[in-house]
Amino acid sequence: MKLKSSQLKANARGHLTGKYAFPMIAYMIADMVNSTMAMVVSLVSDTKSDTGQLINLGISVILSAIMAIFAVGQNKLSLHIARNDQYPAISDIWYGFRGHADNIIVTYFRIFIRKFVYAIPFGIAAVLYSIRPETS
Repeated sequence: MKLKSSQLKANARGHLTGKYAFPMIAYMIADMVNSTMAMVVSLVSDTKSDTGQLINLGISVILSAIMAIFAVGQNKLSLHIARNDQYPAISDIWYGFRGHADNIIVTYFRIFIRKFVYAIPFGIAAVLYSIRPETS
């Protein structure tokens, strides 16, 4: 069954009626956890040296993996709202941490490695562009 855009928007509005604050609070909780961890990492890491930059990059990747687990919980919460469940729970945000974290992290790193491999030619081009001789 193919719905028009206006029908989809009307359905979404109907599902969110009276439930809008709940997912926003849940998303804010997940965002606060991520922001707090990112701030702590940025405050304690020394990015003036190459080693510090590598450590900061590694910690950032790990934090991104944790946020991927939170994203699964956010999707679960959104699914409950879309299915018009009576009482979606705030504990749905933590759904990814209940027995699924290993699969989520493996999937995240597969995607990360794929993106990293695709970015290698652009990195090489950026380095070659930065070391090219100046022409005046």
